[in-house]
Amino acid sequence: MKVSLAAQGWKALAAKLHGQLPLSPKESQRLLTALTTSFRKHLDDVHPTSAHDVGLNHQAGPSLSTRSNKQTLHSSATFADNHMAAILTGPLLSGKSGNAADRRLESARRELDGGVHPFEVLETFQKQGHCETKVAALCVRQYLGRVGKLKFADRVPALQMDEASSRILRWLWTTGQYKDPHFIDEHAFRRDVVAIVMREGREEILWEWLKLDEKIAVKSSSTINVNHWEGSTMSPFLWKGRLLRSMVEEALMADRTTRSAIPALNIFLRAFAMQRSGRRLKTHMAWLPCDPARVALFKALQDHKGTPYNLPADRFDDFLTTYSTIARAPGLDFDRAILMLHSTSQPDSRPLCDVLSRCLGGDREEDHDSHYTSMLARHWQTEFPPAQQMHLMLHAVAVLRLDEQFEHADDFLQLVRIEHPEAKLKMEPEIASMMRRIRSRCLGMQLERSDETEQELMGASREARIVNTPHTPLPGKNAEGDVSIEEEMLEASRRSRAAKSSSFPTPGYV
Repeated sequence: MKVSLAAQGWKALAAKLHGQLPLSPKESQRLLTALTTSFRKHLDDVHPTSAHDVGLNHQAGPSLSTRSNKQTLHSSATFADNHMAAILTGPLLSGKSGNAADRRLESARRELDGGVHPFEVLETFQKQGHCETKVAALCVRQYLGRVGKLKFADRVPALQMDEASSRILRWLWTTGQYKDPHFIDEHAFRRDVVAIVMREGREEILWEWLKLDEKIAVKSSSTINVNHWEGSTMSPFLWKGRLLRSMVEEALMADRTTRSAIPALNIFLRAFAMQRSGRRLKTHMAWLPCDPARVALFKALQDHKGTPYNLPADRFDDFLTTYSTIARAPGLDFDRAILMLHSTSQPDSRPLCDVLSRCLGGDREEDHDSHYTSMLARHWQTEFPPAQQMHLMLHAVAVLRLDEQFEHADDFLQLVRIEHPEAKLKMEPEIASMMRRIRSRCLGMQLERSDETEQELMGASREARIVNTPHTPLPGKNAEGDVSIEEEMLEASRRSRAAKSSSFPTPGYV
């Protein structure tokens, strides 16, 4: 039935005088359901998903490049949901205009959700003249997430095939974002960039980056400590300290299963050597901030919430020696004591007991340096939360008992009870648990060292046998058909290791 022109005019006039009321929630849901159903139906008619298209996705290689994923079709339902969400939540219907950067970020997120390769999204935005750090951070995070879903053996080939480190570094250099304070302050984005470069095996690029004589004004934070003599001179180079800390954190993350801190320590010592060389040659590398890397490594070696990282005795001494040249008193006294308490080769609680007995239980009138003692006490109360204080003190008691210094352990435990009377009932179970963990950790390091010794002995035996024997005997046999020399040495090493394990002190109540 046709509507007359007069009726149409009245409707237009009414619409001007009284705007259309907004839909109720039930009406909005009904409209959304109808639109979604219609959209999916038309999409299925135009782009049906065949079995052949689905099979192509399973034949893709380890690379995440769209070269291998161009034929992959998502279901029509996914496309419909994403498209409808983009329409209904967009600026046109939501009533929220937003700024251009936010709209580009949402656009990048939609493309990534649609299966576009993260680096292609980033490079497309760059060609359009846009280089927001938020978009780059989103793309890099999405890329690392996709790589993480691959099998472990396929991850490095995927990074290399996609030229991941080259593409993200090229973006940083061509856009100038590498010297933008926003990039330097964005810890998560910086960590992701370092992770891509190091996991692809191109760590040397980061060292060349650290050598740049680039001054960038960034905000200092509580996690970045600058030595007192460096003052404001180092401030423009704080970006190097943050980059160095990200390298140490990535090295620790790569070895989180074995809990080995050796790769992270190598990074720290190399940076420290570069700093010392710069001071000797009077170059800008003299202002390389090593303190952030030192703090990250220190926390990893004495992680009181999880399993601390391990260092062999000789490498632990290297770190302790270098640490003493960077850290300052009174924190240095506590840091050295805590590191020695958590040593995997020879845990020693005496330094911590001495410094705490001095600042908590000593006689201030007989103290020849009462001012420094007051500084120690203030540092202990302000820098260590109560839970960490009790944890460290109970850890010291556990080490004393393992060393069979029971009288000293009881005296120090009395001091702990005075400082933390509210936790008296929890102390003994906590000490027993710590003793089990310390014993297990130390025995694990002993077994690892014994295995290394066995390998060295067997290698030396093979070399001697090759030189002195005219022919190669059968595996496990010598020239006369008896058990081979390396088998005898291996058995002797096993017996020696078993004797050492049984001699480890084991208190009866554990």
